[in-house]
Amino acid sequence: AMGDAEAATADAATDEVADARHVHEMDTSESEEDACSWRALQECLASVGDPPGRARSASSDGPTQKPLPFVGADAVPASWGLHVSGAVHGGWVKQTSPACAAAVVAGAWNALACGGDRHAPGALRQEHVVAHLEDVLREAIASKRARFERMLGVPVGNFIEALMDAIAADPSGKTLGGKSKAEPGMRRREVMRIVATLVESRGEPELRDRESRAAAAAASAPAEDATDRTETSAEETCVSRGESPAVSRGDSPADPTPMSSFGALAALAREDAARRAASDDSHDDSDDDSCDDSASEPASNDENDENGLGPASNASAVEREQSGEDLVAALAAGVPGFGGAETMNEKSVHSKKKKKKTTTKKKAPPPGLLARLSRAAPSNGAAPNDAAPTIDHQPRRPTEPWRWRKDLWEILRKMAGLEKLTRPRPSTAAFGNWGVAEAFRRVSDAAADPADPADPAPAPRVSCRVVVGAKTRLRKDLPVPLARGASDEAIEREWRRLTTLFAADGSALIFHLKNHYALVHALRERTDRDGRRTREMLTARRGQRPNAWIPWEEARSTMLRWSGYAIMQATRHAE
Repeated sequence: AMGDAEAATADAATDEVADARHVHEMDTSESEEDACSWRALQECLASVGDPPGRARSASSDGPTQKPLPFVGADAVPASWGLHVSGAVHGGWVKQTSPACAAAVVAGAWNALACGGDRHAPGALRQEHVVAHLEDVLREAIASKRARFERMLGVPVGNFIEALMDAIAADPSGKTLGGKSKAEPGMRRREVMRIVATLVESRGEPELRDRESRAAAAAASAPAEDATDRTETSAEETCVSRGESPAVSRGDSPADPTPMSSFGALAALAREDAARRAASDDSHDDSDDDSCDDSASEPASNDENDENGLGPASNASAVEREQSGEDLVAALAAGVPGFGGAETMNEKSVHSKKKKKKTTTKKKAPPPGLLARLSRAAPSNGAAPNDAAPTIDHQPRRPTEPWRWRKDLWEILRKMAGLEKLTRPRPSTAAFGNWGVAEAFRRVSDAAADPADPADPAPAPRVSCRVVVGAKTRLRKDLPVPLARGASDEAIEREWRRLTTLFAADGSALIFHLKNHYALVHALRERTDRDGRRTREMLTARRGQRPNAWIPWEEARSTMLRWSGYAIMQATRHAE
């Protein structure tokens, strides 16, 4: 009997933990209307801090506050003011999974494009935006994979398929993107070790076999004429000088069989090893988590990490090498350091790498290595997964080694994000500010092409950009730039500019706070008779239900901790 009682207690504790996690990752079961009634709004406007029954955890920012009257009947302040967005209050939608980036876009769209009516024709829910974000990741994966194949010279479909099979069979039981917050995905170090194992086990035997066949063919062939020897010598001399010989894509006379992606990657790994041996450089980025572009303030194991890939990596949403479409979206979103993050950690990490590069002389691969291991183009009999790249291979210069592991990880990182997004309970952890801006663009494009051509109502467009945050290299015209050590007068000017943005017609503010996106429903301020100022924003720390008044001082401190944290403004544009 005692055992049954202990088991029941353990089950109850497990349920309590699960319920707590549920509250942190999504909204409660009440409908949006329950929180949008006038009485509910009155209660929220008259409270301080977090609501009853949903107090923050000990790890949350700021002091825990109990519900207290904002304006007491017996202590009327010298002055106080309140700004409420009825459109945002009527347009927000529940967050049904760790997909706050999708839920916040849906709520802002409903507020701006649907008159603040979440039930209007054309109104969106979280799942609608998730579908658009899936397209974003699929296109990014295809683009990065095509670039990788152009650089490699051979398709990588079979290698990717074998890698996914190896990850599925890994004893850790982890997947690339993870199954949930409780079961996180693989980190870069773990994935790249599996990559190295595949390259070694399947690529090296292929290279050795090709080398042995080439040696046998050379031994049995008649002596080459002087012209052939001269051409070969010129090519090897070119390589030894660090110049760029034209890498042959045709069939080798000694071995007409096209090289597979396994062999091509093994050849690259050999080149890297030879270069490191020649330069006494032991650094190998295959195991280096610092190459994950880690600039993230958010915890790497937080499923609500909307800035990178959460447990799958420490990656920031800001990538160092981006396509033109990514750059446009990032500039619209005001993402800092595009092409290179600008946090102090990253600056210190990469400055060390730069110093290392300037003091270490990089030598070319051993003479003749590229000539002996020239990669051939795939033939018509290539495997179905290895469709030929669409753009001709552009040979790399030996003096500028291709960081192929980093580019391969970029593909896998996007695949991990897609895996998270297509779970039964989707997570938008792969998306940062750039993803929010891109989601608005795609939602607007979809609304401009309605399913019913007879619909006469023109759909407005909604764009989004960062308007409040730390000033960075790419945020030169930020409406409200924040600075550390600002005076009381400067902080008051920031608040005044924020209230102007909030009150602007046809706009809604989105707060990117710690590991979360949420709409800003209201602003309020108070000046006591002793001169003390109180300035707060009504938003949500978890889910999308408006229930937390966050002091402006706390909000600006959060935004100054990491440049990804910011306030974005969604703006309606008439067609």
